[in-house]
Amino acid sequence: MVKVSIDVEAAQGVSKAFRTFYDDAMDEWTAVANAASSALVSTASLKALQDPLVLISLSANDLDSRVELAQLYNTGDSGHVPSGGVLTYELSGSSDSMESVKEQLGKELAENLQKIAPYGDYLDRDDVEAYDYYVGLLEKYEADPSVMTGMFEELGPEGVVQLPIMLKDFADQYQRDLGGKSDDDLFWDEDTPMSEHISEMQQKFIESLGTGFGNYTRTPGFDEDEYANGIVDAVKNRTGESFGLSQVLRYGEYDSAFLVNVGEGLYEFEKEEGGSGPIWGNQLNSEVANWQIGTDGDTKYYDPFIGLFEAMGRNPEASLDFLNPDSGGDDAQERAKYFIEERTWRADDFNALGLALDSASTAFHKAGDPNAERAAWVASATIKFLGERDGDPVIGDAGKDSLGHILATYVADIDAAAAGAEGGLGTHDAPRNSPWQATYPIGADFDFDALRKVMGEVLTDTGAASQLGAATAALNADRLNWAAENWGGEGTDTGYLQAAVNNGATLQGFILKTMGAGLSDEAKDADEQAQAFIDMASDVVGLVPTGGTFASFLSDQAKGAGQDWVSDKFTGNESRVDAEQHKVREVAWTDQQIALAIALAEAGKLPEGSMTNIDGVTHQWFDSGTFSADDLADPSVRDAFTLWLTGGSLGSTPTALIPDLAAMFDRGVERAG
Repeated sequence: MVKVSIDVEAAQGVSKAFRTFYDDAMDEWTAVANAASSALVSTASLKALQDPLVLISLSANDLDSRVELAQLYNTGDSGHVPSGGVLTYELSGSSDSMESVKEQLGKELAENLQKIAPYGDYLDRDDVEAYDYYVGLLEKYEADPSVMTGMFEELGPEGVVQLPIMLKDFADQYQRDLGGKSDDDLFWDEDTPMSEHISEMQQKFIESLGTGFGNYTRTPGFDEDEYANGIVDAVKNRTGESFGLSQVLRYGEYDSAFLVNVGEGLYEFEKEEGGSGPIWGNQLNSEVANWQIGTDGDTKYYDPFIGLFEAMGRNPEASLDFLNPDSGGDDAQERAKYFIEERTWRADDFNALGLALDSASTAFHKAGDPNAERAAWVASATIKFLGERDGDPVIGDAGKDSLGHILATYVADIDAAAAGAEGGLGTHDAPRNSPWQATYPIGADFDFDALRKVMGEVLTDTGAASQLGAATAALNADRLNWAAENWGGEGTDTGYLQAAVNNGATLQGFILKTMGAGLSDEAKDADEQAQAFIDMASDVVGLVPTGGTFASFLSDQAKGAGQDWVSDKFTGNESRVDAEQHKVREVAWTDQQIALAIALAEAGKLPEGSMTNIDGVTHQWFDSGTFSADDLADPSVRDAFTLWLTGGSLGSTPTALIPDLAAMFDRGVERAG
């Protein structure tokens, strides 16, 4: 045991002096460096100052930590934090190293945080100020592994899930004690009621607590099994601990094995109780279902799987390991059926589960990724078990952006379904029917009826429809590019060109029919979701000249889902769609005609003279010397372009392909039923 005494004011003075010296030295360094550079003089000698200045800065931080430890160590049960004098603290072991100081600081912070429980005490401004001080320290040290180790080892699993409950109770009791309070207790400052400040303080606290806990789970030596088991045992009490856990897991980046272990423990408990979610909503006579903390007023976190699946949504490895533990075997099937088909998600309208499913199935969907097959199985299971879920609708609105992202990621497998594949539960090797599929990743089998049902519901979300439209454009552009570049010209086989064009039209017909679009309506009058799909699918016109591959699209789009992803992706075609007076079906297959023409132009396969009219004037869409897709956003220019491409300007062989587009679009419509 080491006993240390420190003069708080003196230490704070030294720390302040260090920082003043550091700031002044850095200003002088910059000034000298600028002057030397102007005079063409070397600044190499200035580098000798770097290490001493860093040491001074770190010494100031270390002194601050020692002062903060002394203050916390000497904070009494009243929560009053001493601000001066000579204070003494003790460290375990035989060293007063900074690691020891910081671990003890974490322990003292944990002890003081647990004193915020108000039970039976009258609360006033002093309590809020003390609490505010602790929150500030937690924010400061949330990324410090030594402080977080000391704090969470002291808290233990039970303490972690109890702190958010104490946080809620603090606010509740302060509100109950309002009678007779002075303005000093009712207002944090002249513009902020105390209740508002407490909510803001709660928000800062829970964000830092989750962030710090996540960092702790990733420190060397963390025992994920023991801590996860302790968390699960605490939550089993069902007296609000599920709320505490869910609130903490909303924030932070966690060790994958820890999240999986917590999930498996909670899953086994739910199965033992024979429930499908309601075991959490009825805690304390259903009071827990109305608990909330922070600034968002959200009451959904009584269900521990909400916070857990949100955390897994930020951790693809954890979500995949939990949702597919045995590569599609019995355990994975039982687990997927339970969570996707059977369990209720009334707390958050399907959002958290959607995040976890999205993360597990899309993050690894890349050719050659060792997890690609397991991920594709999750995508297949998502569609299969959602399709078997009871109810109408079966999918909550909050989950549609994530599910739309899954559909977009596996658009090649939707393409296969549109072409006739029936599918089921499972995966398949990347298709090799066409050369452009050579770089596709392992795909998901989709139960056909389930796919239509899920698409019909998910694509009522504008963000989901937009993202699937973008994926459709990328797929169609990729195969059109390949087919045009590898076509030998007039008189040679057009099989690949025909397949690329026809499959694209079939896919668009299938998707638009499945989402319930009025195909005979004018595009400008179509519903918002159909317009969003057409807009993004129309980007095939702009994607063809980029030569971007479908594989690169998959890698890029894995970064986000739904409206968040698509917010900055709109192409400009939406203005064209909004003014489009042609029928939805005509607009869709016309896009494919245009894309074919562009692909041929970019590949240098157009007949000589096709870029000018009979008077030798270059067509507007070729003014820049190459094709300009932007010009086609104007409906009148688009109509002129359509007349040009159907009049034989592509050459006799490609022009002969165009009449088939309408029939292939209709084939996709018929396939959708």
